[in-house]
Amino acid sequence: ADHNSKKLKTMIVLDLVGLDCLKKLGEGVELVFPVDLPFGQKANLEIGSGGKIQNPWIRIEIPRLRLFFQTVTKKLYVVF
Repeated sequence: ADHNSKKLKTMIVLDLVGLDCLKKLGEGVELVFPVDLPFGQKANLEIGSGGKIQNPWIRIEIPRLRLFFQTVTKKLYVVF
């Protein structure tokens, strides 16, 4: 085989259609995301258990999702 004729794969693309994912969170686990509010205000969106919430979970439904993975830079891009 001619080594000059081989091309290295530099990107992997994965298309997911009808993604429906449910992730249960453990007791005491909270996910915190910073959010920008109107009028230049900032806040945190907290998802998880606490107070009266028992057995927390997160469900993500995405009709179409594309993942790009650059093998050279090791970066993953997510498009939906």
